Amino acid sequence: MPTTTFTIASLTHDDAAAEVMFELQDLPCITVADVDMAKQEAWAQHTNMISPEEIAAALEEAGHPCSGWTVQD
Repeated sequence: MPTTTFTIASLTHDDAAAEVMFELQDLPCITVADVDMAKQEAWAQHTNMISPEEIAAALEEAGHPCSGWTVQD
């Protein structure tokens, strides 16, 4: 199951972290997720039924665009 880490510049305060977590937890096929405001990153462990591009698109739609991501299998 891949884990994808997203770089999100808007992760600067608690409200943004809560919004990102809500969006990640609301998506199908994500089993675990968390945010790190100090690094301005969020990560999600997900099945192959959802792509990092789909996750990034959902985050952008929620107002938290990603400047990039890395995937670890």
